Amino acid sequence: MVPTRLADGSIEALKWLGLLLMVLDHVNAHLLGGRVAPMYAAGRVVMPLFSALLACNLARGTPGAAWRTARRAVLFGLLATPAFWALHGSWWPLNIMFTLATGAAAIALLQAGQPLLALSLGLAAGYVVEFWWPAIGATVAAWAWWRSPSWRSALAWCACMSLVCLLNGDAWAFAVVPLVAAAARLPVRTRRLRWVFYAAYPAHLIVLWSLQ
Repeated sequence: MVPTRLADGSIEALKWLGLLLMVLDHVNAHLLGGRVAPMYAAGRVVMPLFSALLACNLARGTPGAAWRTARRAVLFGLLATPAFWALHGSWWPLNIMFTLATGAAAIALLQAGQPLLALSLGLAAGYVVEFWWPAIGATVAAWAWWRSPSWRSALAWCACMSLVCLLNGDAWAFAVVPLVAAAARLPVRTRRLRWVFYAAYPAHLIVLWSLQ
């Protein structure tokens, strides 16, 4: 992860890209039977991208921002749960909002000087959330990088992402690196819409559920 900072507009632009890729991936998975390989590959970038952007925002904010983000993610994760369970046919794992909420809460605990609590939370929640422990670890490692770049945080992020790639069966998750690098070098102006990306998650799952 070469970039050390992103402009606000670039972060918003990457969020829109992530939202588009997420919708394409879920349309492929739930309406097209997962038969469109490019749409599947695009979807493998979504979690790493939103994880990195969440970490970037929290690295620039206050400890209170991390707790607010965690609570917000839990709220919209709960709103998405009925449609998510119906589409997947199982309650396990909990949807990606809970994964991001766990990462944000772990970061909040680290900011508060509670590393053992952060580790305990990550270990416990990792069993029941999407992408499990590697995604939580990648979010925390990305936060450490954005906060104070070092080879340790970069190595930790790469290790977690390698595990994500093993889960996915491909290496498309690492495509987030050139995307973020390009955004860092080509800043754009994009209006910030605070709640859109949270609300879009349950909304698009409900639409897919109804279409299915």
